[in-house]
Amino acid sequence: MAGEPAASLWGPVLVYAPEEEQELVAELERLAVAYGFSRDRAGFSEVFRIASRELLRFVPPSRLADPSYFTAEGDPIVSARAVWRLADPDAAVVALDTPPELLWVG
Repeated sequence: MAGEPAASLWGPVLVYAPEEEQELVAELERLAVAYGFSRDRAGFSEVFRIASRELLRFVPPSRLADPSYFTAEGDPIVSARAVWRLADPDAAVVALDTPPELLWVG
């Protein structure tokens, strides 16, 4: 950011390894297309300005690894993931409001 006596930068900082450059560039290109910017240096500057939240959450795919869990004795532990959606969110609110210990408090 422009300022006196020298330019300064405020906010979170992410550090990427040199081998992650292509993944970061690919994400910048994806965001540039999504926001309708060109994929040149000027477009990337706009991506940094407009899509800062998405870039802050970006994790290079090479960093993602499936977790491997083991007990202290070295025995494997089963790991699972689940994704679910509410078919009727209003019914869920009614069901959660029914027990007195789960009353809506705003």
